[in-house]
Amino acid sequence: MNGLAFFDTNIFLYADNSSAPEKKATALDLITAHRRSGKSLGSPKVLHAYFVWPPTKPRVSPEVSHRKMAARSRE
Repeated sequence: MNGLAFFDTNIFLYADNSSAPEKKATALDLITAHRRSGKSLGSPKVLHAYFVWPPTKPRVSPEVSHRKMAARSRE
């Protein structure tokens, strides 16, 4: 990894998608590798979209949402 990585909302949605195991594994690997290297960027807009869209995605509890947003906003 030579440069910074900016993850779109879809990467975070894939990381939570148990119905697509290959996409989930790839997304988790990307997020984990870039977080460990300190070369990932996020944005409030991406985080907002992750938590409100799509309306059909399974909802998580407020506690889980808060924990995920806090972790991802430090990226």
